Amino acid sequence: MHVSVDIDVLDASHALATGTPEAGGLTSRELLGIIRGLKSAGLVGADIVEVAPAYDHAERTAVAAANRPRLRAGVPVRVAVRRLTGREAERPRDATRCPMLASEFACPGGHSPGATTRAVVMGEFLRIGVAGLVAGLVWAVLPPAAWAADVTPVFDIVVNQIALPRGEQLRLFGTVDPGPGTSLTLRRRTAWGWTDLRTRTLPPDSTGSFRFRLPTATTGRRTYDVLASGPGLTTTPSGDRTVRVFEARIRSVHPGALEYVLVRNVGRVPVNLSGWRLSDASGTTLTLPKHAVRPGRAVRVYTGRGEDTTHRVYVGTRKRLWSRSDTATIVTRTGLRVARRQYTGGC
Repeated sequence: MHVSVDIDVLDASHALATGTPEAGGLTSRELLGIIRGLKSAGLVGADIVEVAPAYDHAERTAVAAANRPRLRAGVPVRVAVRRLTGREAERPRDATRCPMLASEFACPGGHSPGATTRAVVMGEFLRIGVAGLVAGLVWAVLPPAAWAADVTPVFDIVVNQIALPRGEQLRLFGTVDPGPGTSLTLRRRTAWGWTDLRTRTLPPDSTGSFRFRLPTATTGRRTYDVLASGPGLTTTPSGDRTVRVFEARIRSVHPGALEYVLVRNVGRVPVNLSGWRLSDASGTTLTLPKHAVRPGRAVRVYTGRGEDTTHRVYVGTRKRLWSRSDTATIVTRTGLRVARRQYTGGC
């Protein structure tokens, strides 16, 4: 198969020396790609037409037409020079600037390649050689991983509870992609920035799942995140997660006609009684209404009915719950124990 290419198929920025320059055309790289693709389909030769040397400033069109296809595509290419007619012929032209190779074609008017043309051709050979040498050296020095773009890990991270009683274990878990070989560092935010707590590297056969367990010895707000790093990865933090660790205690139990339980917040963060369950030793359970208790404050939880205030909350049941000797237990809506008090004689 033989292909004929009109040089004005290239964009004017690559081939201006032609009778009809076109804007928005192909680049030299795209044309070479087309020729290489055709070679696998049985291309044995090609010719390029419509080159006008008289308009070829700095011989850019000649380089695109005469050298690059032949040198890089590996197929013989002949270049036909456009002969100027009419007014175009009146424009002076320099025979020494004819960009064609004498071994392949003749210049218009029988001119032979001049010194300027030979310098351009040799310069093109030198440019290609130096570029190839530099690329080879860089490829030999740098490892293959350096040529690949770094991958940004993607997280999916959750915590078991956003509010949990002091003493309960905090579990932070999730997935990261890619997983195998990724190094994960659990961090906690402090007043001085992020502090590393634990680091682990996922095994080569990992699916990307991870889990961290932390004790909760003190109350307060804590913010955590996980930092992913490793070869070929962009060091990326996950979204942070804030957890409230609280502490509440049952100070006393008062049975009788107006029975109540005194609950005090002894932690450093507010607590909300919403959904908490208060039960006795027999298993009778009352669900507490929504009520916020600030740090250091106490609230009386009455079994009967009444109007809620800042320091009183009523469950709204008619039957009595507490006896003279019993055990009062409070758990969260998820079943975590908040407090327990065993008493005798109603105190």
